[in-house]
Amino acid sequence: MEAARGTGASSSGFLSGFTPNEYKTLVVSAKPLRGSVVRIIQVLKDEGVIGTGTAFLVHRDERRGLFLTCEHNFVEDNKGSFVIRFFGGDNEDDEDNEDQDYPIERIFNRDSKRDILLFSAKDIPECQCLQISTDEVKPEDNVVMIGYVSPTLSLNANDEPKELVLVKKPAVIPGKIL
Repeated sequence: MEAARGTGASSSGFLSGFTPNEYKTLVVSAKPLRGSVVRIIQVLKDEGVIGTGTAFLVHRDERRGLFLTCEHNFVEDNKGSFVIRFFGGDNEDDEDNEDQDYPIERIFNRDSKRDILLFSAKDIPECQCLQISTDEVKPEDNVVMIGYVSPTLSLNANDEPKELVLVKKPAVIPGKIL
């Protein structure tokens, strides 16, 4: 994305070279896909959450779902346990919309050279699978990144970043292929 290279606002006057309407259209187009995006949470018994990542539901049957993620999310898989959490929707005031964690059942395939990993989880809620396209992506194509970002914050100005922030919604970030 242009903004990642530090170009800031473009000639159209809006970040990433989009007009406000183009930007909004791209964000709205990706919102229905948020149901297929899950947060991976790594928990250590005494320390709580020690890491997070994003995975995508790529196949589902009546018993389990298969998820695709980056292998680097599981580099320290001997440390603690992993669960996934689905996006609960936009209505944060809904009391029935509790966060529910699903344990990772099994890792099927991992490839550290390609940074890819396939895992399963059982008894997941009904939701849409992400459709993976084989269309060629070319420079200047509009794209949307979707996933969970987990910034770390310093508790005061002199501290190293320590506090992991668990955001509730996956981010939707439009951009262009360079």
